[in-house]
Amino acid sequence: MTLSLLLALTSAASDIPPPVQAWSDGLDRAYAHYKSVEPAWEPTSDAFPPCPRPGEAIPASPRSSMTDAHRITFAQNPTAAAKACNALRPGGWRLQMRLTPIDQRIFSPVVARVSQVSGDQTAEQVLTKLVEHGIWSAKGYQAIIPVGPYLVEFNIPCGASGLFAYDLADAVKAAHTAAPGEPAMPTSVAVSACGRRSFALHPTSDVLEDGLKLREYWGFDFPERRDQARGAAPVP
Repeated sequence: MTLSLLLALTSAASDIPPPVQAWSDGLDRAYAHYKSVEPAWEPTSDAFPPCPRPGEAIPASPRSSMTDAHRITFAQNPTAAAKACNALRPGGWRLQMRLTPIDQRIFSPVVARVSQVSGDQTAEQVLTKLVEHGIWSAKGYQAIIPVGPYLVEFNIPCGASGLFAYDLADAVKAAHTAAPGEPAMPTSVAVSACGRRSFALHPTSDVLEDGLKLREYWGFDFPERRDQARGAAPVP
């Protein structure tokens, strides 16, 4: 069910910002092969992964992505460092999409969240700075994809380890095609492995290439089996 269908039942439907509706429709199309796509919109939200807090221990790399320069600043004035990091986080509206696949041996369940950055910086510039500040990731697999002025967060459970390379490549392509305004493909995405707690920036080209590598998982050949499930390849 798309967001427009959900909100047709409420009086707040006219308050939905056009980018929210565009993202909802775009992700609904990108994941049309999933069993269900459930959207939810919040007009005001603070959805971004948290910044390090004053008094919090910062582990060494790769358990934290905080750069050496920011480590010095955080040690000298943690309150100011936390304030600078939090100022970069997107506020305002948030669109959440809960994506449930038909077969979890082929596609992973996904929770996607879209938010818009403020100011004159692109989402890619903001994301790079946030990673340098050492933002924390969730417990599962997580990726943040910058597209134009938007940050798209994808959360995937740890149990989907064998599918993550393909889920991540799909997420990059879905975010790019769903974004309003036809923005350019991002040059890098932030990725966190299961239990890592920290992000690392990866070239988008490497992510897409990894999603094409041949692997066997659950007795299936990937990515061919995913293409078959999407109707993009013949079923033997």
